[in-house]
Amino acid sequence: MTFTRRESDRVELRVWSKSPAFLVLADTDYPGWEAVVGGKPATIYRANIAFRAVAVPAGDHAVVFRFRPEPARHGAIGSSIFLLMGIGFVATGRFRKAASAPSGPPR
Repeated sequence: MTFTRRESDRVELRVWSKSPAFLVLADTDYPGWEAVVGGKPATIYRANIAFRAVAVPAGDHAVVFRFRPEPARHGAIGSSIFLLMGIGFVATGRFRKAASAPSGPPR
């Protein structure tokens, strides 16, 4: 096993095994972590009460753990919706002003 990237919200490893095995990462298991093994989503199991583990098939595989908590996703979606609504209100207000402006030469 070799760490290829290690950040607070992402851990990438290169793993090689002769037979199917479990990779136990001695980081605290916390809701919001997702795992990908060999490019496919993988189930994260709790190991030794507090750690994360994933099943790894035999061979050479890239394993990626990403932290994506649910509240952060909901916040990003809500912010995007309100941003689009704000842009819509601003654009609508400008079009109404342009449409209600008098036409013809100024007096």
